[in-house]
Amino acid sequence: MRRKLFLFASILMFCIVLADYAGLNVDFSNKEMYGKSTVYTGKVISIEEHTSEKSKLVVEIKGDIRVLLTVYNCHELPRYLWKSQIKFSGIMEKPQDRRNPGCFDYAKHLKSEGIDAVIYVDELKIIRSQENNIENILIEKRFEYLASLSENCKGIVAGILFGDKNHLEENVYDQFRENGTAHILAVSGLHVGVLYGLIRKVLGKRFSIFTLTVTTLILFIYCFMALWSFSAVRATVMILMKEWGTYFDQRYDLLTAASVVAIGFMIYNPYTVYNAGFQMSFLAVLAISFLQRLIPRRIPDGVSTMIAVNIGLIPYQIFQFNILSVSSLIVNIPVIYIAGILMPFALADFVLYMLGCTGWLDVFVEALSSLLVKINQVLSLGNYGHYDMVSMPLWTLVFFYLTLFYFSSEHFEILVMRKQLKKVIRFELIFLIIAALIGILSYNGLTKADILFVDVGQGDCIHIRAGSYNVLIDGGGSIDYNVGKQTLKPYLLKNGVRKIDVALATHLHTDHYKGLCELNEEKMIKRLISGQTAGKNVLIKDAIKIKTLWPISIPEDIGQDANENCSVFMIFYNDYRILVTGDLDSEGEKKMMEYYKGTDSLKADILKIGHHGSRYSTCDEFLDAVNPKYAVIQVGRNNYGHPNSKVIEKCEEKGIILFRNDTHGCVGFSLSGEKITYGVQSDQNGTCISNIS
Repeated sequence: MRRKLFLFASILMFCIVLADYAGLNVDFSNKEMYGKSTVYTGKVISIEEHTSEKSKLVVEIKGDIRVLLTVYNCHELPRYLWKSQIKFSGIMEKPQDRRNPGCFDYAKHLKSEGIDAVIYVDELKIIRSQENNIENILIEKRFEYLASLSENCKGIVAGILFGDKNHLEENVYDQFRENGTAHILAVSGLHVGVLYGLIRKVLGKRFSIFTLTVTTLILFIYCFMALWSFSAVRATVMILMKEWGTYFDQRYDLLTAASVVAIGFMIYNPYTVYNAGFQMSFLAVLAISFLQRLIPRRIPDGVSTMIAVNIGLIPYQIFQFNILSVSSLIVNIPVIYIAGILMPFALADFVLYMLGCTGWLDVFVEALSSLLVKINQVLSLGNYGHYDMVSMPLWTLVFFYLTLFYFSSEHFEILVMRKQLKKVIRFELIFLIIAALIGILSYNGLTKADILFVDVGQGDCIHIRAGSYNVLIDGGGSIDYNVGKQTLKPYLLKNGVRKIDVALATHLHTDHYKGLCELNEEKMIKRLISGQTAGKNVLIKDAIKIKTLWPISIPEDIGQDANENCSVFMIFYNDYRILVTGDLDSEGEKKMMEYYKGTDSLKADILKIGHHGSRYSTCDEFLDAVNPKYAVIQVGRNNYGHPNSKVIEKCEEKGIILFRNDTHGCVGFSLSGEKITYGVQSDQNGTCISNIS
């Protein structure tokens, strides 16, 4: 039974992924609901984010449709929004899928959370406040309790008690993530285990219907307070299966229990398989089930469990998060120990707060929270405690885990003892076939592209690959988002790039230069250059170079803060040319045309359309002078009206094949053959299209 359930859960997961890659609608969502502007009424069922700038609310409308509502002018406090009926007007949109090869797939993440669509609005109206029931009172008390804590303590307590990371400062959370200790800030099996231990101490170790019922009730209330996170539900159900099984004298098996819970999750929502919390939660259980028994018995159970989980999760963390924390084993022991003390104190403080006895344990909670942050900081080994890692191919990760868990199984030991090595080789071949099939299904032709127009939202970024040599022209940028750290760095690491050899900026505007500065702060750029003028060239390798065409000079009093002074680059890649115009306007285009009159210096096979497709760039004469076969508009969601419809019409009239980051995601071109081949990350339906082979 143990093997059959585990095998069934594995096959079910594989079939869901296979069906999804084949384009089947595995969640049976209604695609006709997208693109319609109307007035909606719905119930707020979760608050994902709440700041002075914007709030993100999960709202249930029409009975069974869940949308992620982003409100830019929401002045209501979270406790008043929770479970309230609200009214708003907006356009229901399909969530953005993966925008760059190998990177985060926002659409699948939302689907794994049961969210079908996104809506952006400027305001909402509460039409009926929350009902005064126990469920809403508990959540309201949660909001009030967190608000009563100091700013330094609030983030840690919110993470440890409820898995809520919204109150954490970014640098604090980054340090926990880099140390491999961020799991204590998301409700997991550790937290449920601590709570269960407290319950057993209070109720005693004897099993009875009363103690089991109370245990079940408390654990499910805690899951509710943690908003039903995957790891909390998984741990709770598995603990209760063990407890009730013991009461009814039934044998408990860790792997069987995990398989039952996994199957339940996948039946409830097939896209659960794409959720990082789901993946890590069950990988941890598999690691304990298969690897812990191989660790010497003289090592305490708690430490051996942690070692097994770390070994099991390291490859996944490298693949998913591109980080290897060498300080993880050192830091985890004291951090988990302190968190195990802090959680009971914080939980007791929360219960006392609900009973009106405020302030009794605040001093202990504050002290332990500060100690936790300090210990995590001191033992982090500075910048030497973690390393950025490039992602391995998905098929190698799958093959590694299949081999690791099989070699750790009793079945493998029996075959080795019986010297039946042919059967072992047969299993390895099966694993290799499975991994290869997954590799084929997940293959993306953009990984072979020579020139990639990276999707950085409203901004420009071009990645040039020449073997192991990598160049960026511009890097996007936003005033409220770290594009360098949160977009460019993951994109590069997931596509095998550790360092950018040369980064060039067309000019110093935020949406072109800021991302490069942020990436440079991450120590991923060897040489950063701006202020290039005509005649200054960059040689990449034989037959590949970047020539600066414009401007002739840059006035010192203006610098590159003006669009007319932005650098224009011609990329020579083998026998092909790519013209990069930055934000050059029509007036600048005409001056450049006049300067190069009588030459073919501006002719190119691919044109990066100027200024995100603005109506002030890309004049007819310039298009005729360049005469490209392909053109790319680097644009994202914006309020400027980019790209202008007339620019698009011009390209269509001249027979230019046009691509846009906002509709196609990343756009790539292969320039190593007899003809140009291209690929895009996705079409309007979220399907990867590529002619690059």
